[in-house]
Amino acid sequence: MRFLKAAFFALLAAAVPVASVCAAPAPWGPEFRQSGYFELRYDMRKCASPVCGGFWLKRVNQPLTVCADGKARSECYVAELERAPQTLFDTNAALLVRGSLRPRAYSGAGGVNLNLGYFSVVAAWRAAGPGAPLAGESRKVHYAGIESSGIVCIRAPCPSFTEYTLNSPRQRLVTGLDLSPAAAAPELEQKAINTVGGGGVLLVRGVTRQSEDGAELVFEARQFYLPVR
Repeated sequence: MRFLKAAFFALLAAAVPVASVCAAPAPWGPEFRQSGYFELRYDMRKCASPVCGGFWLKRVNQPLTVCADGKARSECYVAELERAPQTLFDTNAALLVRGSLRPRAYSGAGGVNLNLGYFSVVAAWRAAGPGAPLAGESRKVHYAGIESSGIVCIRAPCPSFTEYTLNSPRQRLVTGLDLSPAAAAPELEQKAINTVGGGGVLLVRGVTRQSEDGAELVFEARQFYLPVR
């Protein structure tokens, strides 16, 4: 099993003094929210706006998304985005957004009002690399936020990271983080390393794997996401 490069662990060790036993993690701060995360893509259908040409949203880690009309569907259409960064669609990379899907009436053909809704963007992230294929593991793949747990040990394996499942209250400690499957450029991987090493949260999509002896639990990131400014 591959692990995140040694430089990452050196960075974390420099941030927290090494103790003779595993130290308790710092309390989780209020700045990170596990809810309100969606996959976002352009609507490429060819028909008159606002019925077409808007955006499709899918709530991550959930089979259904509640749309503007109150109905749950596998994916929701909205006519527009609000407060989105101007650089959001600078590339064709996959996008994640956090925010809220809200109702709004739009005038359709014949003057009929249609509740197509809109999405208010709080934050946005762009996929860093081409990503790895699911290879038949789509049921195990999930989106998560990864941060340093604040635990530093003198022996491995050590629960150095906390994994927060997005759009869910679930969280757990993991012993490792592997970014290599995302196949991102070295400078983007370094940005991800710096994010976690600096006390931030890195958004990832992948699989959590346990070693045969059960001692290690490593998050294998098939993709990771960096903020869109």
